[in-house]
Amino acid sequence: MRLYRPRLSVFLMSVILAGLGVAGVVHYIPFVTDVSFWLLLAGYIVLMLGVLADGV
Repeated sequence: MRLYRPRLSVFLMSVILAGLGVAGVVHYIPFVTDVSFWLLLAGYIVLMLGVLADGV
């Protein structure tokens, strides 16, 4: 399996999603706290797709 370097935009999108998920666990944010697990999962899936897919 070949791994690729993700674009900066994909990396930043995954960091923002994961950061919102962590912030929702640590602090109460009205919408974010309810879906914090899914935000973390989405951040890691975006990063995984960026590493596995060429040109993403």
